[in-house]
Amino acid sequence: MSSNAITIIYGTQTGNAADAAAELQEALGGRCRCGSAQFYDVSELPREQRVVFVVSTYGDGEAPDAFVPLWRQLLRRQLPADWLRGVEYTVFGLGDSAYPKFNAVAQRLDVRLQRLGARRYHAVGLGDGAAWEEHWQQWLRSLLGAAALQRWQEERQRVPPSPRSGLRRVLSGACFVGRRELCFQSAAESADQQEKRVMQVTLRVVCTPSAEAPFVPGDVAYVLPHNRGGLVDAFFTLFPHLDPDALHVWEDAAYVRQTCREVVQRSFDLNALPRRRFLRQLATFATEPREQARLRELAADAAQYEAYITREQRSVLLVLRDFVSARPPSLPHLLSLMPRLQPRGYSIASDMRRCMGKADDHGQRQVDIDLCVRAVRYVTRLRRQRIGVASGYFDELTPGDAVAMWVQPGVLRVPPDDRVPVLMVATGTGIGVFRCMATQWAVSARRSSANSEQCNKVLVHGCRRVGVDDLYADAWPEEHVLRLVAESRPADSGAPKMYVQHRLRQDAQLVYERCFAGADRRSRVQVLVAGGSAGASMPAEVRRALLEAVLGGCGGMRADEADACLRQMVREGRYRVEVWD
Repeated sequence: MSSNAITIIYGTQTGNAADAAAELQEALGGRCRCGSAQFYDVSELPREQRVVFVVSTYGDGEAPDAFVPLWRQLLRRQLPADWLRGVEYTVFGLGDSAYPKFNAVAQRLDVRLQRLGARRYHAVGLGDGAAWEEHWQQWLRSLLGAAALQRWQEERQRVPPSPRSGLRRVLSGACFVGRRELCFQSAAESADQQEKRVMQVTLRVVCTPSAEAPFVPGDVAYVLPHNRGGLVDAFFTLFPHLDPDALHVWEDAAYVRQTCREVVQRSFDLNALPRRRFLRQLATFATEPREQARLRELAADAAQYEAYITREQRSVLLVLRDFVSARPPSLPHLLSLMPRLQPRGYSIASDMRRCMGKADDHGQRQVDIDLCVRAVRYVTRLRRQRIGVASGYFDELTPGDAVAMWVQPGVLRVPPDDRVPVLMVATGTGIGVFRCMATQWAVSARRSSANSEQCNKVLVHGCRRVGVDDLYADAWPEEHVLRLVAESRPADSGAPKMYVQHRLRQDAQLVYERCFAGADRRSRVQVLVAGGSAGASMPAEVRRALLEAVLGGCGGMRADEADACLRQMVREGRYRVEVWD
């Protein structure tokens, strides 16, 4: 495969697609270009010769935020069917087959490019879950040819990655932050249970009284965290030849000035699990032959990588500590090697009845953006404590600290008509977005003079135990949203565990009558699902409960009719899922 006039465009949410695209660029070399879809001018696409798209799918078949603008441009109706005639392309997608819409973005992109006249010159590749790197290597071998790939792999074992001379930083407006603990639990059910803790983090934004609110219910606040001070200190212990106070000026970031310590603290993801590409590149810097061989072995063997990195959750920092001879000589070399800190997205959980402050004497208004954050803190098999990047960042904040934060639309949206029936299903911190919606309905009802009809909004919330982590229960607007709680760890040891799908089945008749009964309700009802879902089982079980118990058992629908009803809701945007692992 020739590298002449090849353009690589990637769309990433966590960095995996960017990592794969960079590896392909290294393999192709020559005149190959590589960049994020966020910065690509789509008007150039008809003039490309060959394009390789590397794009991930996350959540409920959603495209990465950086890929959305390009995708919207490709969906324009006025584009002719021969707009991309003469352009050749291929696609590699990263997804998880545990979710119903496996690699939906890559597959939709493939269809759309063909409809615009482009010709696919190589089969679409689909990476699946944690095994995506294996699938990527297989696809890369078929794309480049086994011999060419082998030559490049041998070459990269000898030559370290080129140092980068610049650093691109994406920041938004700074906001003040205050925080308070929302709930705390030390789970004592079994010896291997880790403590579960949730914080409410409040970001205070200042705006003019005439300005629109900086968010609407359903929006997501993205926070760019920093590494904890202790991790940064440990990093410089491993790199004594780097001066933490040395000042660097980055030309590609509008001449931003940063010390070496600031770069490490704000840009390097020291807590990330190293990808196999990181291990391959780190091996080129190792001066001790045994360490170099071991790093190459870990990068090449999936089973050994699983045992050493994944199972023990070894971070980049721990790997650097284990391989003492592998030391990139300068900060620019580290910039080419180290994974980047990624923004963390949280559904806004603000109480709309009280988050909008009044104007002060200076004509400014303070708006509080509440985030419901689960702290990640656990002990690995080898008894190492592991703290999530964002968890450690929030723990070290004090009221008045500035935080890099921006707001973007989320998957879940409030129906424009308050009379629309809504069924909400939430697990854990997924309750946050529905708190924002429910209090918005309370505000709207207070402003409206119309008589309220029977409550047609139902929330099924899964928690461990009532009174411990049934979040926001003390201030829930019950008159506007009927709240049904499912306890997975009830106080009564004899009581059965109940998850959201079980509560849906138990109260199927109530849910049907409030949200689905009658052709009018069924044609307007919206189903919104949010929360954590290990292995993606929760959304699937919720859907099954709706099919079998609500629409089938109470609505009298045959299985195919109920399935068609939910599929139509998905097509019309009335069935939305926002889940995370």
